[in-house]
Amino acid sequence: MRFVSSCLLSVCVVGAAYAQDLAITDVTVFDGTGAAPYQATVMFDDGLISVIDKRAGDAPAGVPEIDGSGLSLLPGFFDLHVHYTPIGEPATTPQISEAYAAAGVTSVYDFAQPPEAFAPRRDWLKTLPGPRVNFAARMSTTNGHGADWSDTSTTKWVNTPYAAKEAVKELLPYQPDVIKVFTDGWRYGSGVDNTSMNEPTLTALVEEAHSNGLKILTHTVTKDRVEIAGRSGVDVVAHSVLDEHIDQDTINALKTAGTAYAGTLAVYNPDKFDTPDFDRQHPSFKARQARFQVGLDNMKALYEGGVLIALGTDAGMPRTPHGTSTLNEMELMVRAGLPAKAALMAGTSNSARAIGVYDQRGSIEVGKDADVVLIAGKRGMRFRIYTRRNTLSLAARWCSGKGRRSLSLTRIWRHPKWRAQRSTISIVKMAARHATRWLWGTRMAGLSAAGRSSNSGGWQARRCASPVGGSGAA
Repeated sequence: MRFVSSCLLSVCVVGAAYAQDLAITDVTVFDGTGAAPYQATVMFDDGLISVIDKRAGDAPAGVPEIDGSGLSLLPGFFDLHVHYTPIGEPATTPQISEAYAAAGVTSVYDFAQPPEAFAPRRDWLKTLPGPRVNFAARMSTTNGHGADWSDTSTTKWVNTPYAAKEAVKELLPYQPDVIKVFTDGWRYGSGVDNTSMNEPTLTALVEEAHSNGLKILTHTVTKDRVEIAGRSGVDVVAHSVLDEHIDQDTINALKTAGTAYAGTLAVYNPDKFDTPDFDRQHPSFKARQARFQVGLDNMKALYEGGVLIALGTDAGMPRTPHGTSTLNEMELMVRAGLPAKAALMAGTSNSARAIGVYDQRGSIEVGKDADVVLIAGKRGMRFRIYTRRNTLSLAARWCSGKGRRSLSLTRIWRHPKWRAQRSTISIVKMAARHATRWLWGTRMAGLSAAGRSSNSGGWQARRCASPVGGSGAA
C-alpha cells in the first residue's frame, strides 16, 4: 500500500474586521447528515458555521476566502479511543496532538490519564496545536483488565453495585468527560483471563453515571459480555467482539439500548504496513488473523443490523500510531463491508451522536462548531509526497483568489485575535485520489495513505486556544 503525506492547517480567524471570519467558496460538501454531497460556499463566524450557501456563490465583499474548487469539505474526524502515552507513536503530548491535527482529527477521547491529571493537562493542551482532548476516568474490577498494571488512583476497582455508584461519585470532582469501564477479562486466548464485571455492578455504574450526565464506554471483546453491555445501557462498546460471531440476540441487545459500537479494528489488524516478517512467521499470527476476521465480520453484521457504528482506534498501543490510525480505521470499515459513506459518518456524525455532542459538532450545519476538514484532490490524481516547502507553496495557491479578494493563510495564522476563538477550523491537504472518492461511494482502498509521511513541524498545525476537555466545554 502506498502512502501520501497529509498537511493540516488548523485556522482560527476572528470577524472583528469582516462581516464573516472566513468563506470557503464553491466547495464539495459532505456534511455528515446523510445527505448526498453538494456544492456550496460555507462561511464561518466567531468559530461557528454561519452560512451554507448551496448556490455556491462568491464570498461577500471584504470576507477572506479560500477557493474550494476541486476540494471537499467534511466534518472534523473523531476518535473515541486513544491513549496519550509515552509508549505510542509519536510519544510526546505535543507531537501526539500535532499528529491528530495533521490527519484532520478534531476530537479525541484519551483513556490513559489519572483523574488528578485532568485539570493540568487541560490547561496545557489549550496551548498546543491539536484536537479537542477529552478525558476518560477509568473503572475496572479487582484483578481486571486495566487494573492489572494500574494503581487504584488511575483505575477505580469496583466489584458490587454499591461500590460502583460510590466510585462514580468520587470521580465527579475531577470533571471527567466520560467513563471507561473494563468489563471483560478475556485475554484473546493468549494468557490467563482477568476478572470481568458482573451485570448488576455494570448496570448500577451506568445508572449513576447517566444521572450525572456522563457517558459510559467499555472494554468489551466477547459476545456474551457485549450483550451484558447492551442490557446494562452502556453508551459505546469501544472494542471489537473477537471470540465468536455475533447473532441477532447481540444485535437486539445493542439496538434496544442504543449502544454504539467502535470496533478499534486498527489495533487488532495483525498485518500492518510495518509488521516485520518474523511476526508473520510466528505461530500466533494465523490465530490473530482469524480473530481479526471475526472482528471484520462482526462489524459488518452490526452495521447491517442497524447498530450505530462509531470510530475508535486504541491509538497509542504498539503499531497503532496516532492520527493515521483514525484514517486507517475508516479504511478497515470499508474492508469489513461498510459503504464508504457509512465509514465517513462513523468517523464524524455517528461518533458525535454516540458521545452526546452532535448538537455542537460532527456535521456541517449552521450554528455548529467550525470543526471541519478541507481535503484537496481530484479524481485521477496520483499519490505525491510533499515536502514542507512545496506544501507551503500549495497552501498559498489555495488562497490565490484570482479576481477575488482573499486572505493568505499566513495572515490568518498571525491574526492577533485568533487565540480568542473557541473553535477550530481544521483544513487538511491530502493529495490522495481515494480521499475524494469517499464522496462518490466508490472503493476506498488507500484511505490510510493520508498521513504516513506527514510533516510534524508546528507550522502546519496552528490552531486557536479553544477549550479542550472539561465537562460542558464547548
